[in-house]
Amino acid sequence: MDTNEWDPERVSAALRSRSAGSPSDEGYMAALATRALFLLGRGHVGLQPDFASFYPRLVEHVGTDARRQIFERARDHARSGLLRSDVLAHFLRLETDRGIVAEAAFDTARIGVPAPARTARGADYVLELVVTGAVANAGAALGGLLALADGEVNRKLELLRPALALPDADAALAEMGRHARAHVHVATVEFWLDWMEALIVELPAAQRVFDRAAEALLAQRQAIHGDVVFDGSWIAPLPDAPVRDSSSVRELPLSRFSSAVAPRLAALAGAAPRSADLRRALAAWTLVH
Repeated sequence: MDTNEWDPERVSAALRSRSAGSPSDEGYMAALATRALFLLGRGHVGLQPDFASFYPRLVEHVGTDARRQIFERARDHARSGLLRSDVLAHFLRLETDRGIVAEAAFDTARIGVPAPARTARGADYVLELVVTGAVANAGAALGGLLALADGEVNRKLELLRPALALPDADAALAEMGRHARAHVHVATVEFWLDWMEALIVELPAAQRVFDRAAEALLAQRQAIHGDVVFDGSWIAPLPDAPVRDSSSVRELPLSRFSSAVAPRLAALAGAAPRSADLRRALAAWTLVH
């Protein structure tokens, strides 16, 4: 690419052209998105409307793997400080892929990305976007927040349970439950387990939500590829503290944690014998290799 291709006006014109349907191949679309995101992350906010119009075309013509690479590059630059951290908000608002959106929400909270008007920060910013309908895949964003395994964040997510239980929110609830990171945390599992225990008194009226929570517990168990789970939050305790990595949380043997989860699921199974999703979750958490 020549230097002129990084000129904001030329990039803006290219975004408008592709938004209008001008033909281009996947490689060009991906390269254009990368250039636009870099400029946005360096403060060229005037590109935002054109980029928002362009993004649906990106989703249509660029495969998920390639879009994930674009996201991961932008995330790495946001983490390092090369780009402004609010570059992640573009993925949070515009992307539809569950994994990308969840990771964008996860890092927005971890890094403490501020809202443009400084009305909120980090996880609260993500929640503000979700509640106002500004996120293309709200359930995935909530799943990313839940993966933080942070007590304060989980308490805020608990306040959303009545809204998530509504039939109109079923797709969002399903997306939220399907997201699971390889590093599964105690607090994430207990969020779903606690909700199921609260729902048991509302069966059979709450059967759909109960089964969604059971599906989420199965997804968490299936995401574990080693023999440990983790305890502790991914959010640093102080605003200026460094971002945590997996070494900053406590490892627990999977067998020991499963021995605490399985009896609670077994008790639920006794009260909800018709739930096939619960039976699958129970089998998965009982069988520890």
